[in-house]
Amino acid sequence: MERSNISVVITHYNDPDGLSDCIASWLDQTVNPREIIVVDDGSLDADLDRTKNIALCGAMASAFRGGPKIALHPTTKNLGVPAAMNTGLREVTGSYVHFASCSDVPDRHFIETFLPHISPQQGEAGPLAVFGRARWVDDRTGVEWTSGPGDLVSHAAVFRVAGLKPFAQALRWHCDWWAMKQATKAPAFAHDVVKTIHLQRGQYSDVDRYGDENLDVLHELITQIEGSSDALRTKAADESWLSDFGLPAVIAAFYHPHGRVFLNATMIRRAAWRELEILGRRYLPAWAQRLAIRLFIT
Repeated sequence: MERSNISVVITHYNDPDGLSDCIASWLDQTVNPREIIVVDDGSLDADLDRTKNIALCGAMASAFRGGPKIALHPTTKNLGVPAAMNTGLREVTGSYVHFASCSDVPDRHFIETFLPHISPQQGEAGPLAVFGRARWVDDRTGVEWTSGPGDLVSHAAVFRVAGLKPFAQALRWHCDWWAMKQATKAPAFAHDVVKTIHLQRGQYSDVDRYGDENLDVLHELITQIEGSSDALRTKAADESWLSDFGLPAVIAAFYHPHGRVFLNATMIRRAAWRELEILGRRYLPAWAQRLAIRLFIT
């Protein structure tokens, strides 16, 4: 089978069943990834043993079918998703990289969909990033919706340029958002739905959005934006980047010593609309969520 120049990095923590399904879905692609790199972020001993067996069985099955190499990189303790992503990035050999979690299920044509938008033979001539659309499923309610751009394949080199710390530990669940904002100037877009993302209890979707933990992360994010280049700061303000995070970002910007430069009418309006969308999916009954999605999203 044809093999692409796209590496897949899967971050894993105490979810061997999810990892098994995730690896199987990547081995079922119509075009193979270059490699599958699994970073176990300090799973408990019992789960780590199962993870090693799953990775070994996946590697054997892939080798038998002439598929991609599968490599497991366990860490000695749980350091968080940013550290796991940085570990995986150091092992990547493909020109492009996609970061996945165990709860993600790629479409069988995921790799094939992105290939026309990148130039693996030309290396640096390809776009820095290609975005695709994602299908989201809340496993607690069964509600589904589609958004885009929501998933991406990015040139590995964008994370390795001088002075760029790929995934900052202090930014927690927003580390990839900021890394791509720094690195990507002119992304390409694939309009197909390329992945199903499952929202499960215990993920970021369950974080107390107005709690100290989330506000501290947003405060650090604003600090990093404020400390970046003049061009990035201007773009963040003009394009209302922080509105992606809803009203908690408005609160964090208001109380940040240098955050009010990012507050304007457009940003606040977009943040409020984003907040309604997030809270509606969290608190409305399933039938009301589906109605709102039909009216305002699809």
